[in-house]
Amino acid sequence: MFRSPIARSSALVCASLYLCGFASLQSTSVAAQRGGVIPQQPIALLNANVINVRTGGVQRNATLVMRGGKIESVGVGAAPAGTRSIDLRGRFVVPGLIDAHVHIASLPQLRAALESGVTTVRSAGVSNFVDVGMRELVKKGFVAGPEVLATGYHVRPGPAPEAFLDTPELADLMPNGVISVDALKRFVRANLAHNVDWIKVLATERAGTPDTDPRKQVYSEAELRAVVDEAATKNIPVLAHAHGAEGALAAVKAGVRSIEHGTYLTDEALQLMAKQGTFFDPTADIVNDLAEAGGDYDNAGLKRRG
Repeated sequence: MFRSPIARSSALVCASLYLCGFASLQSTSVAAQRGGVIPQQPIALLNANVINVRTGGVQRNATLVMRGGKIESVGVGAAPAGTRSIDLRGRFVVPGLIDAHVHIASLPQLRAALESGVTTVRSAGVSNFVDVGMRELVKKGFVAGPEVLATGYHVRPGPAPEAFLDTPELADLMPNGVISVDALKRFVRANLAHNVDWIKVLATERAGTPDTDPRKQVYSEAELRAVVDEAATKNIPVLAHAHGAEGALAAVKAGVRSIEHGTYLTDEALQLMAKQGTFFDPTADIVNDLAEAGGDYDNAGLKRRG
């Protein structure tokens, strides 16, 4: 991890701004309880250091004006009338981070993400459509947290048992699992009915469970294409969990929008991804967690795999 004085200063700025935001949310809790969207007062950040990422230069003593949660201008001088001023006293300002692959399942986890500098998260699968609920709570101003792109249950042969509690209309799939084109389409439609932003599909087996082989392909190209086509009926993109080469290539050919993990991606798959505009989300730190003692994957076999 990069630990320069700039990085430490940036972290301090993020923390102070988020704490101010939490205080604002708490002070307007009555408005939130009445169903109203909490208004955002324009904010001016004074005496900030801003890095030009194109040139590497630093603009010092800058004034940043933010309206509606977005940076309106970066300049110099006094704060415009009607804005709330915060003197940063030379701290560095960094944009909010985007975490494109999370499994956040609780409000404390969502809050922790925000406090670490993450302002947008893309869920990669969670039970009970918790990510959909968190998205709405944040959007309506009831909860302080990152913007959430929800995925719901990820599509795999053996869904989480809770999926059938939330979607009992799929109960007939319990004995055999989601293993046919028709079953895949039905499972996707159940997610779409909960207004998800993405659909996740398992193209290969998992790496974080000792009894699975992450190189093994789960669905064929035709089956993956059925998932992509069904999601496209609502203009929803698909992200594919894919470690193995064959499963990843099948997912790319099927038209998924992003490949997650991609441990054994081949040049053929990467070239096709570049041509089609398919994103690669390597989640490299998860593999580090496999290889290291402790953490979420403390297992001797998984350590060797990592």
